[in-house]
Parts: sequence; C-alpha cells; structure tokens
Amino acid sequence: MTLVFVENHDSFSFTLVDYLKRISTQVLVKDHSEKPCLDTASCLVLGPGPGTPNDSSRLMQWLEQGVQKKIPILGVCLGHQAIGVYFGASLVKAPRAIHGEAHWVKHSGQGLFHQISQPAQFTRYHSLVLQDLPDSLVASAQSEDGQIMAIQHREKPIFGVQFHPESFLSPEGFRLLQNFCSFVQCPQTVLRSTSKSISGTTHI
Repeated sequence: MTLVFVENHDSFSFTLVDYLKRISTQVLVKDHSEKPCLDTASCLVLGPGPGTPNDSSRLMQWLEQGVQKKIPILGVCLGHQAIGVYFGASLVKAPRAIHGEAHWVKHSGQGLFHQISQPAQFTRYHSLVLQDLPDSLVASAQSEDGQIMAIQHREKPIFGVQFHPESFLSPEGFRLLQNFCSFVQCPQTVLRSTSKSISGTTHI
C-alpha cells in the first residue's frame, strides 16, 4: 500500500506521518506546493496546516486529482475543511478559536469510528468549522457544542476529521487512522457501511 501524505506545513505533521508509517507499507510525503501526482498512490491523506484550503498552495489540486482517480482520501483539520469546501460546504468562523483542547466527540460508530468509544476524546486546534453540508456529505461526528467534527461522502471513499488524531490527547486517534488504512487494504471491511449519520439516520 502506497499512501501519499500532503504536507501543509503544520507542527503536527511529523507525528501524523510517524503514525501512518506504522500502519502503511509506504508513505510518500509531498509538499502542498508540488505538482500533484498520484499515479502510484493507493490512498491520499491531506494533512493539517494554517490558513484556509484555498490559501494552501496546490492543496485543492491534490484533492481534485484524488477524487478523479477514485482513491480513498482522508483529510485532517485543514484537509477536512478542504474536502468540505470542495464538495460545496460552507467554511465559517467557529464560535471560538480552540487550540490544543481535548473535547468529547459524539460519532456514528461506523466508518472511521468503528470500535471507538462513544463518546470519544479528541484534540481540537482550529478557528474555522464546516457548516451547511451538501447532500453528498454526511456529518459522522460532532462536538458537544454541536460543531461538525467529521464528515464522509455518501458514495465515495472520502473522509475528513476536524480534530487531530495524532495528538497525545486523542487516545483513540491511532485506531481511527488504522480504520482508514484497513479500508484501503480491504474495501469489504466495515468502512463500506459509512453512510450512517450521527443522528442515527441511515442513507443508502
């Protein structure tokens, strides 16, 4: 399995890449300014970073190519926001900026959250949030204050998490990353059932 990680110059990137290297057979780190090339990629991970998706050099181009090639995609923080914006969600200022706080997250129990505690604790570092999701996206997790903390596409193998699974204050973050990589290696796994929203409504 060849995983391509797009580096958006975040201080957490090194830890996230280290986690992914423990799971994937090969991790290729690409700077967001590089011309996208996913010819040998099994999957794509869009890393965290400062600013907004459209300000992050070629980040949206990397995402576009991943979507076109129909490979599994995971977005973390900025990467999560990029996925939302790409499919038509609104990116707005959060009620308050959060930097390095562990919060409880309620989730669907499926997809990335298979066999993860309910609720689960994850670390948040962000000042922007997604709202007004299009019909193609489902909110699979939310914070206690009602903010969208994870999304997934209804039909495509595309997932996003607003929080940082690689933080030491995210005790089940490694498991979440394992769930994503398990799907890449075996699409018939539980991640095929990824259309259940946090409201409990299942969409076929």
